[in-house]
Formats: sequence, structure tokens, C-alpha cells
Amino acid sequence: MSDTNLPVTPGSGTNVDGYGLDNTNFRQSVVIGDPNTASKVAPVDATKGLAVDLTATGSNANALKVDGSGVTQPVSGTVTANQGTANATPWNANAAQINGAVVVTAATGVQRVGIADSANTAILLGQKVMASSMPVVLASDQSTINVAPVTPSIATYTATITALATAALATDVFTVTGSATKLVKIRRFVISGSQTTAGSVRFVTLKRSTANTVGTSTNPTAVPHDSNNAAATATINAYTANPTTGALVGNLVTKNVIVETAAATTDFQGWDYSQDEAVQPVILRGIAQVFAINLGGVTVAGSSLNISVVWTEE
Repeated sequence: MSDTNLPVTPGSGTNVDGYGLDNTNFRQSVVIGDPNTASKVAPVDATKGLAVDLTATGSNANALKVDGSGVTQPVSGTVTANQGTANATPWNANAAQINGAVVVTAATGVQRVGIADSANTAILLGQKVMASSMPVVLASDQSTINVAPVTPSIATYTATITALATAALATDVFTVTGSATKLVKIRRFVISGSQTTAGSVRFVTLKRSTANTVGTSTNPTAVPHDSNNAAATATINAYTANPTTGALVGNLVTKNVIVETAAATTDFQGWDYSQDEAVQPVILRGIAQVFAINLGGVTVAGSSLNISVVWTEE
């Protein structure tokens, strides 16, 4: 029936459905359904209680609302996402670019990193002028930095002839001929000796572009400065009979040396091509090039010369 007020007279009148809790207390029964008809009554389950049908809540217009807004509400909590296993998914893709630029790698899986100046210009390897270089400032509390000279590790050799009796009208008396496999660099030579009559003897060092031939000579031993050095490949000759000399490139050094008699003490003279690292030594490339100590066609009577040459092979 429709909504209406019912007069209640204890013990008489219209019956009102209820449920007796005990002999003195009653609970009124309330039916949920269409107020205009008694046929549409909401079912009640003995275990679950009142059943609510949500089958018609597929759109916002019919959605079950939890507040008065009638709009979608945020939900907070922890969400666990699974990226899946397909390589095509974005999360499985390797990063090939940074800010739209292709990443350059030094090796597989290794990204190459560059250094740029304040103008964002890449600083490349190699020596640069000051304007293109990056300044480096040592810390104010930097401890002392020891700077030590580098110990030479180039294979070095010395060959010496003692008491060399030179030929009459002597030309080349001592030569170093280049190597077929190494670059030979003449570093130093030293001369001393004696003669029958004390006096000045002019020594000339020179370079030839073709090797000497014939003549009579010995081959002084090339002594390595380090026992780990390979055997020397340059050829050393000390002449007692003049050779047929090769083509002259030019004279290098001319020295007048006072050569005393055998009874006197003769000072030695020499030349160091390595005293200035900015200056090239005399370089022999191949077996045709020759470094020679020459007497200029002069006879030194009773000559007994001591000559040493130092060279490196690279």
C-alpha cells in the first residue's frame, strides 16, 4: 500500500508487521521495494543480507556513487606494473639517443664521453694553441709534484779503435754505415792520439750518400750500452788503407786538434750531436748512407789515433 499514517491502538486495529525480541520489546519490519506496489520487494539472503544489483552501472549516469559529486574520483595506493617480455615493448628498448642525438659508443655497451669548452665546442685530442686549449689549474693545497727526466731506452752502442795507423794522404779513416733494418743516429764522437812530430791535425766529419768500397779496414766491435739490446746492425770500419769513397753529401764538423808526440799527453776532442734535443742528430737511412771521420788527404806521420763513436738504432 502507499505511504499513510496508521493509528496504533495497543491490542486492536490494523496489524503492523514486526518481530518480537522478547515479551516486552518488538522490532518493526521494514520492506524495501516499490512504495506503490508490494510486488517489487528487494530480496534478502539469509547469509549475505540485502542483495544489491549493480548490473546497470556500466555508465556514469547509472554508476554507484560513493559521494555526491557524480564524477570519477581519484584512487590512491600502490600499483605494480609488469613490463612484459616482448622485446617490442618500449620498456625493453635500448636507449639509442640522448636529447634527440645519437649516442656514440667506444665499444659494445660503452658510451663515449667527450669534453667541451665553455662555448660547448668539443675539445679534441692533440696539441692546440692556447686559445683552443682548456686551462688546468692545480689545487692551492697540491703537494709537490716530482718531475724527473726520462731515462733513455733507445738501443745505444759505442765502437772504438785504439792506436789506428792511418794511410798516407788519408781520406776516410773511420766510418759508420747505415742499416737495412734500423734508423741509425750518430750521437757523439771523440778523437785523440799521437804523431811523430807534435802539431795540429785537421779532422772533418762528413756524410756520404753512397757507401765506400775497397780499402783496408778492421771492424771495431759495436758494444751495446745495455746487454738486452739486440746486436747492432750498423757497420763500423777503421781504415789503414784508403777506401774508394762514396758520393759526398757535405761536411758536418771541422776541428783542428793538437796531436802531441807519444811521450806527451794529448787532450781529446769531440762533438756531441745530442746536446740539444731540439737539434737532429746525424741520421743514416739505409746501407748506402755513411758518417765518416776524414783527414782531408793529409799524411800524419807516425799516427796513432784513438776514435770512438756513439750511435743509436731505432
